[in-house]
Amino acid sequence: MQVTGGDGVKIVFETVGNGLPLVLLHGFFGDRTTWRSAGYVDALASSHRLVLIDARGHGGSDAPHDVDSYRIDRQVEDITAVLDELNISRAVSGEHRWAASSASTCWLAIPNG
Repeated sequence: MQVTGGDGVKIVFETVGNGLPLVLLHGFFGDRTTWRSAGYVDALASSHRLVLIDARGHGGSDAPHDVDSYRIDRQVEDITAVLDELNISRAVSGEHRWAASSASTCWLAIPNG
């Protein structure tokens, strides 16, 4: 699946499983498949609705050339756009260290998040 971020960037994502929404954000140089190959998808899909997102510049998502496109607020917009597309108003997150700042900022930006 894909959604368009606030500045027109295509963001690719997938969902797996059922239950409490859990957004998994990969680390630098990774993509959404990182979680599958590390065994997290198999371990968590029976109890969670996993939301696996390719961050901008990674995996199947667009890779803009403008350095301002990679600001934290742009990444937060991308995560929010995915959650809006899936009609998810509350979720927990799991992230690789590089993605932690985006996730922390995102949860502050989402009403009732």
